[in-house]
Amino acid sequence: LSAERVSLDRRVRERTAELIGEVERRKKAEDRAVHERDRAENYLSIAEALIVALDRDARITLINREGCRVLGYAREEIIGQDWFDLAVPGEERARSRAAYEKLFDRDRLSSTRFQAVVVTRTGERRMIEWRNTALTGEDGVPAGSLSSGLDITERVNAERRMRYLATHDTTTGLRNRNWLRDHL
Repeated sequence: LSAERVSLDRRVRERTAELIGEVERRKKAEDRAVHERDRAENYLSIAEALIVALDRDARITLINREGCRVLGYAREEIIGQDWFDLAVPGEERARSRAAYEKLFDRDRLSSTRFQAVVVTRTGERRMIEWRNTALTGEDGVPAGSLSSGLDITERVNAERRMRYLATHDTTTGLRNRNWLRDHL
C-alpha cells in the first residue's frame, strides 16, 4: 500500500508539472496573440484612411480610429453593427447590399474601387473613395471583406465649386460668358 501511495504521488506530481507547463505555454501564446493584436491595431490607428472589416453578413468586425472619427462613433458602439444600417444612406442601401454580395462571386473574388456616401452619427454625408477586398476563410469560402477608404468630401466640394465658378459670375451669381459660349 505504501509503495502504491508513493507511485501515485509521483504520477500526481508529474501530471501536475505537465499541466502547469501546458498552462504556462498557453498563457505565453495568449500573451503573444494579444501583443500581435495590439500591434496591428496600432498600425491601423495611424493610418489616415478608414479601415473597416465586415463579416459575410456585413457586420462590422474591425474599424480603426480614423473610421470612428469620420463616422462619429466610439469603436464599442460600432463593432457588431450592420454596416449598411449604420453608415449607408437609406436610399442607397439596397444597391449597396447588392454590390457587397457581388464582391463574393466565387468566380471572380476580387477587389473593387468606387466612391460612396456614408452618413455620420450627426447625419452629415461624407464622400468616401473605397477599395474593397473579399476575404476568404481557410476553406476558401468567402468570409467577409476588408475595406479602406479616403474621405474626399472636401476635394469633391472644391471641384464642384470650381465648376460653378468657371461658368458663373462671382459678383452676381449669373451665368457668365464661358457658359454662354459652351452653351451656344
